[in-house]
Parts: sequence; C-alpha cells; structure tokens
Amino acid sequence: MPRKEYDARAFQKDVGHHFTKAEVKKSMVDDYAGEIGILLKKPLGIEDRILIACRMTSIGAYYSTLGALNCFDSPDIGWKQIKQGMLYNFWEWRILERQWKRFHGKTRQGFRNAIHIANQAALALVIFPELGHWHMGLLEQSLKNKYLNWSGEDFYPAFLVRLYRRLKREPDITDIPPNPWNREQPYVNFFDSWNDDNKYHDTIIKLCDYHLRWNFMDTKNHRAEFSERFAAINPVEIHAIEYVRKALKLSTPHVEHRLLLPPFYPLPAVAYQISVEDILIEDPLLKAIIDSNQPWCDSPVEDAAE
Repeated sequence: MPRKEYDARAFQKDVGHHFTKAEVKKSMVDDYAGEIGILLKKPLGIEDRILIACRMTSIGAYYSTLGALNCFDSPDIGWKQIKQGMLYNFWEWRILERQWKRFHGKTRQGFRNAIHIANQAALALVIFPELGHWHMGLLEQSLKNKYLNWSGEDFYPAFLVRLYRRLKREPDITDIPPNPWNREQPYVNFFDSWNDDNKYHDTIIKLCDYHLRWNFMDTKNHRAEFSERFAAINPVEIHAIEYVRKALKLSTPHVEHRLLLPPFYPLPAVAYQISVEDILIEDPLLKAIIDSNQPWCDSPVEDAAE
C-alpha cells in the first residue's frame, strides 16, 4: 500500500474535517486555557511554570493548524493564527529551556528533540525573526550544550544549522548530526549545489519531493519531518533557503513544483506584517503568560532551588 502524503486538497479535507469540530478546540485549547488561568492567579512555582509550558504545546499546535487551514480562504486570519501558535510554542520552549538550565550537567536528556524545533525555526527566521534567531541559535548551541536531543537521522535540523551559519557568514560544519545514519536524505549534500544555479534547481526539486513524501506520519524506519500540520504543505525549508540567499545577495532560480503553490508559496505580505503586539491585543491569556514568565526566563540561573 503506497504511503499517504498530503497535498492541498487532502490537507483541507482531512485536517479541516477534524479541526473545525467544537470538541477539538475544547480539548486542545479551552480546557487547558482554563487551567492556565487558574495558575496565573497565584504566585508561580517551578512546577506551575512547567505545567503551563506543557499545556501551551497543545494550544500552539491548535492555532498553527487552524491558521494553515484558514490561509486558503482568509489569509489575514490564517497567518495571524499561525504566528499565534508559533508564539505559544516559543514561550513554551523559553520556559522549558530556563528550567533545563538549572539542571545543566545533571541530566543527559534535553528538554525537547531537535526535530521538534526545526519547522518553526525555518519559518520563524523568515516571518518572525525575533523568534527565528532564538530558534536557530538554540539548534546550533544544543549541539554542544545538549539542550535538545539529537538523533542520527536529524539531517534536516542539521541542515538548518548549516544554513544559519551561512547567514551569519560563519564557517560551515559538516560533521552533524551526531552519529549519523539514514543518509538517504537530500540535505546531506545540499550545499554542493549552493553556487550552481542548475544544480540548485534540481536540488530544490528533490527537497520538495522529500517534503511531500514525509508530511503525513512516521514509519518504523523513518520519522516524518513535516508531519506538523502547519508545515505539511507549507515549504518552510524553502522559505528559509530563499531568505538566506536573498540576504547574501545570491540569485534564486525559479523552481516549479506542486509544493510551491499558493497560499503558502510565495509568502503573502500579511505573513510578514503581523507583529507580536497584534497577536497579544487579541489574546490576553498569552499576554498574561508572557508577563508572568518573561522576568523569570530572563533572570540568572542559580543552582539553588528557586
């Protein structure tokens, strides 16, 4: 039986059928929002902050998925929801990273897997740079400080680290991911085509094919890098590549592919225009979460109990 992959029609049908149900919003957002609201009414301890962060995982996924659906007919609403979901997940990771730092050197496990950060890192770098540089920096730093867990098949987040280093005009690093396996991925030799427009065109085609191949679900032998619904038919990695090439004043050859189609390609102006402030005006819960946690996240880390 052939593997299923999402195209625009299948995405709208399958995901739309599920995510437009009231009970989905209740279970993914409303119940958790109520729980967070109760916690925010009292001084927050460490366990409270961690619980809030864990609840934000679901809320962020809901909004970013719903936003992807709405991008087809209401892009202003859709992109605001995508960025709203990204902002929830950003603060989830900020809180978890701050807590993890308290145990630096005392645990072998990171607070998230590198692959779980990758798609948001790629898209945020382009449309939400105040988040994107933090995401990319986290991926890069985690190769040394172990904030994130890396797998030997994490060629996609490793590729993003290498891309980010090009943006910063820093030397390439090729010995990532750690202990690599499953090398049959288009990211392994991607940068061999960086300065050759013809090779670049063919390589982008391979990346797009790979994206659609792995945008539905994991198999026993392969993790689907693009199964996060907001990225399923949104070529987030292509956006990041083109962003970096433009920043470096390199040409970007035109490529046609069934992944590179509206409403996600090219990116509409509204995707860039929506700010953090625009989101927080309409989401008082998220604003309260940030106000309650930002001073703690920004404070020095002490080994002693906080």
